[in-house]
Amino acid sequence: MGEIVELPVNRVMVMQNLLPRFITGTDEEVVARYCELMADGVEFPPIKVWKDGKENWLVLDGAHRLEAAERAKKEKIKCELEEFPEEEFLLRAFAENLRHGLPLKREEKVLVVQALFQQGISLTKISKITGIPERTLRRWLKPLRKKQREELREKVWELKSQGLTQEEIAKEVGRTHQDVSWILQKTAKWPNFAETEAELKENTNNTLEPIGISVLDHIIVGRNCFYSMKKEKIL
Repeated sequence: MGEIVELPVNRVMVMQNLLPRFITGTDEEVVARYCELMADGVEFPPIKVWKDGKENWLVLDGAHRLEAAERAKKEKIKCELEEFPEEEFLLRAFAENLRHGLPLKREEKVLVVQALFQQGISLTKISKITGIPERTLRRWLKPLRKKQREELREKVWELKSQGLTQEEIAKEVGRTHQDVSWILQKTAKWPNFAETEAELKENTNNTLEPIGISVLDHIIVGRNCFYSMKKEKIL
C-alpha cells in the first residue's frame, strides 16, 4: 500500500487516453451520485495516483471521485501514491478497474489487452497483475495476431517483389532471416493462406480451394509444413 496524502484537486489530472475506459469514458450518473454524497459529508476511499516525470499527478484509479470532488468544490482530495515504471500505467489502471468500480465493457477489456500486448508486455505479466487467465488473453488477442501476421506477410512479399534479399527483408521488418524464409516458403504458392502452424492444425478438416487445386486432401503440419494433395482433373 502506498503513502496516503492529501493533494490539491487542481494538481491531479485525468489522462483519459491512458485509462482503460476506452469506450464508455466517465459516467455522468456516477459522478453526480458521488458529488451528492460528498456534499453530504460522506468519506470516500483515497484515489490512486502516479507522478509523471514532471510535477503532475495522474489518476490511476478514481477518475469519477476526482470529477465529483471538483464539482463539489473540494480543495483537496485524499490520494494513495503509487510507484511503478511508466510503461505499466495502463496495465496497473486496468488491474485496479477489474478489482472494483464501474465495470468495463468486454470490448474495452479486449482493447486494453491488445494495447498492452502491442506495448510489448507479456501475457504472463498481464495475467499475473490482472488475474485474467492466459487462455482468455490469447483468445482476446487472436484477431490482433491474425491481422499482424497478414500485415507481415504482405510486407515481406512487397519487399520481395522489389528485389530485396531475405537478409534485407528481415532487417526491414525487424524479424529474423529464418522467419522471413519460413514466410516465403510457406506462402510461396498461396500467399493468401499465411497461417501459423497452430492454425493449420485447426484447419485440417477445412476444404480450401486455391487456384488450380480442386481438393486439398491433407494438411500435415510438421517441422517443415509439408503439403500433400491431388492435382485437379482436367476432362
